[in-house]
Amino acid sequence: MAEQEFITIGRVLRPQGRRGELRIALETDFPERFQATRQVYLWGKQGERQAFNLIRAWPHQGAMVLELEGLSNISEAEAWRGAEVQVPVAERHAAPDGAYFIVELEGLDVRANGQALGKIRWVETIAGGTALLHVMTPAGTTRLIPFAREYVKQIEAGEMQLEVPEGLLDLNEK
Repeated sequence: MAEQEFITIGRVLRPQGRRGELRIALETDFPERFQATRQVYLWGKQGERQAFNLIRAWPHQGAMVLELEGLSNISEAEAWRGAEVQVPVAERHAAPDGAYFIVELEGLDVRANGQALGKIRWVETIAGGTALLHVMTPAGTTRLIPFAREYVKQIEAGEMQLEVPEGLLDLNEK
């Protein structure tokens, strides 16, 4: 049986209160998911993953607080400080139309202006700006291309087709 894959939707910051609740930093664009989620997994620093039934969740001062079955005091909660809060990949929300999860983009073949460029090695997010695609060419060099909606013509069948302004691809050349 194949091992189940997980996605991270939060990170445990610290215990919250005296009854074992966890204060988490959200790593999801869908915080409302906690109202419908019945079970989460905590993935600890040593690589251990444990399932917990979610009793309740509520927003508090820019974070989310989780009450989990089986954590009833500060000591038990403290053991999970720094852990990732995860759900199975099958429970991932769909991206809105025209949006993509980074994991869906990494590894795609890229064609720009009809020319094969290489594969997306990683996507660099820029706070308040346009993400950058790091495209590894067959020659082993990296091309940086802004992931701008105006440039994307099509994404399907493992390939991203871009139409970029003349000269943009030459910016990475020495």
